[in-house]
Amino acid sequence: MRPTLDLHGVETTQEGQSIRVSMAQPAQPLIPLLLDERANFAITEGTPVTCD
Repeated sequence: MRPTLDLHGVETTQEGQSIRVSMAQPAQPLIPLLLDERANFAITEGTPVTCD
């Protein structure tokens, strides 16, 4: 997964056992395509986090 994220310039942060990917970055349009479990070509099953 890391090589694919690096290739597309997707930045991540480590939070305990989890990896967080902010949508506030230039690669934002690609993030759901790579990480959302509903995407056709997802490289992993991400869990969306909402800001309440």
